[in-house]
Amino acid sequence: MAKSIRSKRKRMLRNIKRERYAKKDLEKLKEMVALAEKDKDTEMKELYTVTEPLGSAKSAGEPSGSDGMDVDKKSRDPKTLRDENGHYPVWMNSRRVKKHKKRLQGMAKKKDNKQKSKKKR
Repeated sequence: MAKSIRSKRKRMLRNIKRERYAKKDLEKLKEMVALAEKDKDTEMKELYTVTEPLGSAKSAGEPSGSDGMDVDKKSRDPKTLRDENGHYPVWMNSRRVKKHKKRLQGMAKKKDNKQKSKKKR
């Protein structure tokens, strides 16, 4: 990085802040140690409660060995990508859905033209 006056000034100010906050942190740590010495009989477990995250395997009742990727449980048509309710996947944005519908319509039109040409023969 260039050694401009501005960068030197910013670096100097960061160092000043670091020293100031180091003093405050040291005071806080000393207070915490003093409180801990005073209340040795209380354990940290009593001060707070530990909860599992909502999506964790332990809280959902699943065995911990199933760390695989989450797979979409709904059955989807591989051609149209819709589920049984006619909804597209969450990861498909509206622009991509429109493009996909257009492609499907083009494929259907091609298929109809082939069938009509076979009937004419």
